[in-house]
Amino acid sequence: MRNLPVSEVERGIFIIVFTFLLVFVLGFIACATPPPYLPPGPPDLPAGMLRPPIPPVGSFLDDWVYLGVPMGDYYIEKIAVDREDDRILYTNSDSGLYVSRDGGISWTHAVYGYGSGAGAIAQDPHTVDRVFYGKVNELHVSTDRGHTWKLVSKLDSPPAGGFVSLVVSNLDPHTIYAGIALMKQKNQPKGMFYRSQDDGVTWQTFPFCPPVSMYSENTFGPWALAEDPVYGILYIGGEVSRHDDNIEIPGWPFMRSLDRGETWENIFDNAGVGVRIIIDPDSSKVFVKPEGNYVWSSTDFGLTWHRVSNSGVVPHGSFARDHYRADTFYSGLHAFQNPTTGKLAPNSNGGALISTDGAETWQPFGLEGFAVGELELNGDASRLFVVSFGTGIFSRYLP
Repeated sequence: MRNLPVSEVERGIFIIVFTFLLVFVLGFIACATPPPYLPPGPPDLPAGMLRPPIPPVGSFLDDWVYLGVPMGDYYIEKIAVDREDDRILYTNSDSGLYVSRDGGISWTHAVYGYGSGAGAIAQDPHTVDRVFYGKVNELHVSTDRGHTWKLVSKLDSPPAGGFVSLVVSNLDPHTIYAGIALMKQKNQPKGMFYRSQDDGVTWQTFPFCPPVSMYSENTFGPWALAEDPVYGILYIGGEVSRHDDNIEIPGWPFMRSLDRGETWENIFDNAGVGVRIIIDPDSSKVFVKPEGNYVWSSTDFGLTWHRVSNSGVVPHGSFARDHYRADTFYSGLHAFQNPTTGKLAPNSNGGALISTDGAETWQPFGLEGFAVGELELNGDASRLFVVSFGTGIFSRYLP
């Protein structure tokens, strides 16, 4: 047998080692990269929740157009619209964050995340380029309008529900406020308000929710977090989840902070569940919309409250206000029937709603039968976007 030259032996060894390393690296990358989320199709809705047949993408329902869902994910919950270019959309679900740059025709799965809620999206009011996304205990940021994302920070201990609300301060671009859903032991309030003053790199926590002795082992979800853009006053509203049905909770807290979140006080003991908050940037008037309840307002920073809506249709949790027509509001209804009797629950036949008298009265605005979740206006209030859980995204041009 002929002996191979040393150079050929070395070349053979090099090829074998290189092939082994290449296979190892590719296998590591395949394991480290999260697989694409492929839902099986439209989800089964909670007992009693209704949904009409899902229309074809691009079809019209009266003045609404159906934009579909991102990458087959029907579990999306929220939507954010670039204030200068409404073709750029951000939406999120338990699977993470999706971004579209063509008005919902195509999507990219920008940030992966599994379970523990959809997270929270916050656009920087100082620049359209910067967008934050909080998911579980991670904060991600994009500085190029959603093209690329990087991890900014992780909270020290993974919270029960993670980021559920997120705001970039109007008064300081480096300050970020976050509402975090945490487990709360009986009579022992946990810090649920987080503040960062260095663009989300480090965080401070402050005592937030008062102890409630009638329930334990529950999660308080501070779903709504808003900042007065002039005075910097902060407001938070939310709900206690997994509470026993036979326990009457004495009021749902609606909190205010006058010192950028360091101390809090309950200013509206019966605000209700799943509050949405809108603050007039000119007058500092506060509008509060509890889920399944009337609209309330305050002109003295929450010291006193006036019930705006007094009769007729009662919108659910979603709530938006026209940027330029101060008396025009948008909301919506869930679609729900009693699982036992099969009858529609009051004000639960679905659809969008509009008010042109400062939220006093509401009229149907299309999408009858579809559960209306989150609503979002584009920058010049010429277009309204709606997320319908289990169905997808709808859009409508406004006069």
